Amino acid sequence: MPGSGGTPGPTIAQLNRQIEAIDREVQRLLLQAGEQPTPAQALRILELLAERSRLAQLRDALAGRPGTDY
Repeated sequence: MPGSGGTPGPTIAQLNRQIEAIDREVQRLLLQAGEQPTPAQALRILELLAERSRLAQLRDALAGRPGTDY
């Protein structure tokens, strides 16, 4: 678990950079997929969006604000 055992966890800035990278990757995949993504492309996009949501929740918790990034 990040931050346990004396290891510092990610900073808000690091989390924002990861979220931005995910946003770029999702946009790239959507453009590549066109109107009809393959099941593999759709699954990858959903996995990235789930990770983005997890990171946004962590970022919001570190910032001390309620989750607002859907």
